[in-house]
Amino acid sequence: MKLIFRSAGQTEERHRMAIRIVSRARMRRADEETIQRIGIPEMVLMENAGAALANLVLEKLAPLSGRAAVLCGPGNNGGDGLVVLRRLRQAGARAFGVLLSSSMKGAAGMNLSIARQLGLELRVWPEGASEITALGPGDVVLDAVFGTGGTRPPAGEALKMIGAVNEARGRGACVISADMPSGLLETGPDSAALSVRAHLTGTLGWMKRELTTGPGALAAGEVRVLDIGIPEAALETSAGEEAEGWLLNADDGPGLLPVRSLDFHKGNAGHVLVMAGAPGKSGAASMAALAALRSGAGLVTAAGREGSVAAVQSRDAALMGLPLKGEGPFNEQDLPAVLDALKSRDMLVIGPGMERGEGSGRFLAGLLDGLPVPAVLDADALNVLASSDEAMDALRRAARPLILTPHPLEMTRLTKKSVSEIQGNRIGEACRFAEENAVTLVLKGFRTVTAFPDGSFRVCSTGCPGMAAAGTGDVLAGCIAALALQTEDMNRGVLAAVLAHGLSGELAAQKTGQLGLTAADVLNGLGLVWARWRR
Repeated sequence: MKLIFRSAGQTEERHRMAIRIVSRARMRRADEETIQRIGIPEMVLMENAGAALANLVLEKLAPLSGRAAVLCGPGNNGGDGLVVLRRLRQAGARAFGVLLSSSMKGAAGMNLSIARQLGLELRVWPEGASEITALGPGDVVLDAVFGTGGTRPPAGEALKMIGAVNEARGRGACVISADMPSGLLETGPDSAALSVRAHLTGTLGWMKRELTTGPGALAAGEVRVLDIGIPEAALETSAGEEAEGWLLNADDGPGLLPVRSLDFHKGNAGHVLVMAGAPGKSGAASMAALAALRSGAGLVTAAGREGSVAAVQSRDAALMGLPLKGEGPFNEQDLPAVLDALKSRDMLVIGPGMERGEGSGRFLAGLLDGLPVPAVLDADALNVLASSDEAMDALRRAARPLILTPHPLEMTRLTKKSVSEIQGNRIGEACRFAEENAVTLVLKGFRTVTAFPDGSFRVCSTGCPGMAAAGTGDVLAGCIAALALQTEDMNRGVLAAVLAHGLSGELAAQKTGQLGLTAADVLNGLGLVWARWRR
């Protein structure tokens, strides 16, 4: 599913800006700051939220035949829903409301009183359940049951109401969630198991972490950030110790990469050394090396056993080779030659197609201890790390920047956690590992998360399911290595590579379709990205 991230009402220029990601706790603090210190009344914020959400409903509602059901929980999310109901009726829409509870407090209670005074069509659950489940194409269900207020898995009547929403979706009705799909929890392998499955989520104020990646992103559908009048100052003063996070779009890419000067030469672009794969797996190293070339590296050398180096070099005449004596997996005897070679190179890529053996851990530990340049660790280099305490210790004391690019299964080996635990908290797990080990971690997959040693993170919105193919991760490793060398701030190069890699897959899939997409297509698609970005 292609998910879209944009802020409603923003100009095209602002749409190109990265979107800030916040936690539920920070959003709650910003709400309190806005109401209590800045002095904007809660009723004003609720009115703004309801007005913005009503516009989304009207956008999806069939003009004449469509009906809208507005499901309201007992808290402020339900209060937002009551404003939506009122505004839909004012616009002439056929709309009715269903309350989870007949009583509400605060600003939500005031809006309930207004709704009753105006004679709006209201039912108290389970009344109206059959009307909800009978909705279909052209109709809309607005989920304003819990939003960010839900902290426990839904149960009882609330769970039944969520079930009715999802049943209406199954019959063809459009489901829109207010702020966040009800029932969606912050983290955990089953965070979305009992939640609403929305087509569209209008999230209020700023993007929420749960909506950007993992199960929550799938439950949210298309996400639009709705401005409800909370000042930026309220968000800044409510930051606490929360690390900064941003959602990156494809159009953020050009701002991350410099424009080459007229006198630019290959020495400015850096020299990447790729450790060639094992016999029979040289294709992985080839993809990484070719991606480095295609991403603007000035020089690329493949180092490894003679047969593997020859296989990599055969893919492109521009690739140089550095054969290493011996046979089998890299071992401690290879260290002097590799470390010496790195003295005249600027970046190392190791792991794609790498053969593992008894001495792999000692080799990687020695390499990291003596590393004179930054390195990208991918594929089997990560598996060696996960199985070698010696290598992990060397990782933590490495003197040069390290960039790790695990997919979820490799991340489980590094963290000793399950895939469901990783996927249920992709941002949290990536940030924790990056901080604890002082590395940059690129957690690949649906909405790739890039976490930095300072705790900050970025979520990439580019990519497509067709990229779930052998070799696409190797392309990313080479792209990262090349672009990290071409930016003054290496982090910007990493982010540009992640964005470009995903966008390349999208553009290539427009020609091949999802099922036919290969790593070679993603590699070739990089040229389309550079042309689009004018780089």
